[in-house]
Amino acid sequence: MLSKASIWSNNVVNPPKLFELVSSHLYRSNMITGNNIDFIESLHLKTIVYIGNSPVEDAVLGFIRARGIRFVCAHFSLSRSTPLTIRSGPLQKIGNRSRTIR
Repeated sequence: MLSKASIWSNNVVNPPKLFELVSSHLYRSNMITGNNIDFIESLHLKTIVYIGNSPVEDAVLGFIRARGIRFVCAHFSLSRSTPLTIRSGPLQKIGNRSRTIR
């Protein structure tokens, strides 16, 4: 998706790839990156649910922490023998290690 002028300011913001409104106050997109923070901030999110197996950028984790956004991470492996692991709140599972984001 191309950058768009924000209706909230004169800044140019970059929504994440495949960003869409699902229903009132519910959005979906690909992975949020540091380039998307200004756009995500304009949404005033209360919760972010991440489903994936790639690490979340430190800039994004810092943004989540600074804004007090609840972060739910559903980490999965492509291996059928490894179950889905869900972490909610300040703990995030990335690979074989956990990181505190508070």
